[in-house]
Amino acid sequence: MKHLKYFESNEDYIKEYGMTPDDITYFFTDLIDSGWIIRTRFYKKLYKFDVNEPMKEGDIKLGLVPYIEVTVTKNWDRFEVSQWKATQYLNELINSEEYLEIIDVASNRLSDENLFIHRQYIENKQIHILIYRKTDKNYVK
Repeated sequence: MKHLKYFESNEDYIKEYGMTPDDITYFFTDLIDSGWIIRTRFYKKLYKFDVNEPMKEGDIKLGLVPYIEVTVTKNWDRFEVSQWKATQYLNELINSEEYLEIIDVASNRLSDENLFIHRQYIENKQIHILIYRKTDKNYVK
């Protein structure tokens, strides 16, 4: 029993995030068709909440805010493609018309589900797209 794992079902994702990993990945189908690999992960981040209630001195209120991370990458040959070349290639992708259109459409669809794209950045030969719930907008900076 010590090593028993907990497996989340799609109902758990829908209850907390409003969507499943497959729903999010579907928004980026055009990138998948172009040979990119899309990974969708659901996480929670620890935040300090501002409280209007009187609290004892030194008390803080912490809470977990759920978010979705979508990574866009390729199967890079680690010996032939340097970090610098991969970053340049990903920067070209981020600035391309096709990518901007995909992000715009995804943003509109996410908005219908009360989600929004908070940030996009390049790190370790990947594009990271962070998606949060609109109800958590005050906690995300």
